[in-house]
Amino acid sequence: MQSIGTNFRQDSTSMDSFPHPEDNDPNEDVYNQWHVEVTMGIDELRAMYGVFDYAYQTWPGAPRRPLEEQEYLRYMKNRLFAMILEYNLDHQ
Repeated sequence: MQSIGTNFRQDSTSMDSFPHPEDNDPNEDVYNQWHVEVTMGIDELRAMYGVFDYAYQTWPGAPRRPLEEQEYLRYMKNRLFAMILEYNLDHQ
């Protein structure tokens, strides 16, 4: 089973703490960053996708919420969808 992870930036005090694709450098020393690994089944993954999809669809917009938040929601929604697709391909 392949693991798909996301590294979060250490500074969680600003919107810059949202992960970005360039943060996932495979050569980066991940032990210098805080990270978490979660194991879940496909039903939990689909539920998490639904939460991100709902948050993205109902996002109130800038300037009420930071624009980076919408980008993060879209990024996470796409990553979760990719995981679901991978599961569907592997379990046809």
